[in-house]
Formats: sequence, C-alpha cells, structure tokens
Amino acid sequence: MIIGYLDNNQRNIAKEAQQEIVNQCAYMNNCSVDMFLNKEDIKNILGDLNSKSATTLIVANITSLGNKLTKVVENIEFLVSHGLSLISAKENLRFDSSAETAQLLNGIKLSIDIRNSMVSTITKKALDDKRAKGYKLGRD
Repeated sequence: MIIGYLDNNQRNIAKEAQQEIVNQCAYMNNCSVDMFLNKEDIKNILGDLNSKSATTLIVANITSLGNKLTKVVENIEFLVSHGLSLISAKENLRFDSSAETAQLLNGIKLSIDIRNSMVSTITKKALDDKRAKGYKLGRD
C-alpha cells in the first residue's frame, strides 16, 4: 500500500503542490498512491497498517514531518518502528528498518548534538565578551 502524506500546516508548500510531488514520486517509483492522509489520519489507522504488508509513506519533503530536526528524526523513527517505509520525494531519501536508515538517523542525531554544542559555545563566548566590555547581564 502506498500512502501520500499531506502536511496540513503547509509550512513548506501548499497542499495541492504536495499532492503533485507525491504523485510524481510514486510514478517515478513505478507505483501509484492508494490514498492521501494527514498526521491525524495516520495516527488513527496505524494499528491497521501494522497488519498489512509493505506499506510505504511518501512525503513531499522531509520538513513535512516536523518543524525541528529532532522532531523529524523522532517521527521517522516512530513510523519505521511501526513497520512503515518512508520516502521523502524532494530529498530522494528512503527510510525503512534497514541498517542504513539507522546509520543515517544516527548521523543526523550526531549533527544535532554538534550544532547544539556549537551554539552553546558561541553563546557563552558572546556573553563573556559582553561582560568583558562592562555590560551588565541578567535580570535587574
């Protein structure tokens, strides 16, 4: 079963454009979309999907799965853990229960940790520079 995922928030592209991208991706993979669902629909039918074989979810792009990279990773892990394969059309990425998916997700998590460390270091340095210039920081 091929399911097209439509992001109702339309944070990246309009719903109609998402549908066209998903259909085009399915066509390029020699299949067709059986139904289009949103986040709530998928949550509601997740139990039924577990009993079916080879269910693939196609998203227009990876940002459809969350507004933060940590949320995107969580959602991918959640979907894969429930037996779904995931295709992100724009990025041409496939996620499933394979070792490659686990490695890719671990790499993304590592990059999140590195980015957080860099932001923390930059923030601390900026605050130290302000203190050194005599600015009073914090609450009065």
